[in-house]
Amino acid sequence: NAFQKLDPGWIRAETAFEIARVLAPEADEEARKYLRLAEEGFAGETFSSIGSVQAAVSTVRLGIRAFSGLLPRKVDSPDDLQRLRRLIEAIPSARERAMLYADIAMRCFLSQRFDLAHDVIDRYAVSAFDCIPKEDILQRSRALNFVGPALHRIHPTHALDYVEGLTQPY
Repeated sequence: NAFQKLDPGWIRAETAFEIARVLAPEADEEARKYLRLAEEGFAGETFSSIGSVQAAVSTVRLGIRAFSGLLPRKVDSPDDLQRLRRLIEAIPSARERAMLYADIAMRCFLSQRFDLAHDVIDRYAVSAFDCIPKEDILQRSRALNFVGPALHRIHPTHALDYVEGLTQPY
């Protein structure tokens, strides 16, 4: 079922709420079914709404900006990146995680910290991208807009393979 493959659960929940709203005037039982799916979508999620996720992502982005200020002078420590990684891993969306890791990698490239950029792409960004279901072409293509340039700097063939793996969602 394509609905069950939406990444992550809170997107399923919000989609289910919207479907229930549209169905309610005409198909009461079907609307109730989607309301139950919406409740299940939030079960076990750290974040209860898209707004809370967006706030967390914005906070992580601020942390990434602060971290990137340390990079040119090489005053960052491995602990700094690990703290960011723990925050990023709390984000329930693989797409968002991949995009955040790509942001770190690109900032590393801009600061001439190529070794760190390689590490972030190889260890974290690609792994997060690979967690996006292959059937979710829209989320994969959105993430690839961010991950692609960073990945292409390190592994051009690998980046092109990802692009070729996408099919049109329409």
